Amino acid sequence: APAQPARLFLTDLARDTTQVVRLASLPDSGRVVTAWGPLWRADGRAAVLDVRTRDNRDRWLALLDPATATVRVVERQTDAAWIGGPGVSAWGTAGSLGWLPDGRLWFQSEKTGWSHLYAVDVATGAAEALTEGPFEVDDVTLLPDGQTWLFGSSENDTGQWHVWTMPVAAPGRAAEAFARRRRLTEGTGRWEPAVSPDGRTVAYLYGTSNRP
Repeated sequence: APAQPARLFLTDLARDTTQVVRLASLPDSGRVVTAWGPLWRADGRAAVLDVRTRDNRDRWLALLDPATATVRVVERQTDAAWIGGPGVSAWGTAGSLGWLPDGRLWFQSEKTGWSHLYAVDVATGAAEALTEGPFEVDDVTLLPDGQTWLFGSSENDTGQWHVWTMPVAAPGRAAEAFARRRRLTEGTGRWEPAVSPDGRTVAYLYGTSNRP
């Protein structure tokens, strides 16, 4: 049977109403799409959806207005082959994304050919790269203090994967924060971090090419 479009409904318990979120209103979304989310901002006034076409060539990060059940694009990614990569994900799962304490949305994109961390002001659409260079970033975690990133990176050697920490940058100051990044692990192999709920402890899953 032909693939059917995803349908998303928004229910307001206070008003006892249910509305259909019209994903077809996204620009150039004439194909069958699937949506993940919503991921709500802490104040409950906005949420974001990770929307993709079934052929995985287009991705929209769409801001959902809970009052009207309408969506507005804050980030568009398109690729003639496929959308994917570390933290970007593909084929049935959402990418890594979340809200910063100042209300910006963070996400990952391979728009440069490498998967990097970005933040976008959802009101203006202004986005900036938080990491950059000929390497990949993955396993991104914003610590509970809202001031510190923890992430895996292949910086310096694409055959190795280390864990790094970096301060959260104010808008327009990403380069300063990136210059203060610090590597936490050493040696060869792949290190994958898992952060405790209070953000005070990090455990690592470690393996090498011949010793997983």
